[in-house]
Amino acid sequence: MKKANEYENYVGKTREQMIVEMNDYSNYYLSNMWRWHINTNWLGKKTILYIFFKNDVVFKIRVKKTYGKVMHTKMYFI
Repeated sequence: MKKANEYENYVGKTREQMIVEMNDYSNYYLSNMWRWHINTNWLGKKTILYIFFKNDVVFKIRVKKTYGKVMHTKMYFI
């Protein structure tokens, strides 16, 4: 698993480049926020990668670690 700062190279990439980079497309294409479930450890702690777009280009990356249900709407305020 990568550390949070290792994902910063995604900033400035377009949506199409991110689909190729992540080898997966499971988000709503037009959404301003995409998320990927990166990892779950043996205790159930989840690592989620949030990618925020502005004008179809990545402008912010956040990695969140949490237990239980993942609430993506709270990430808009961070």
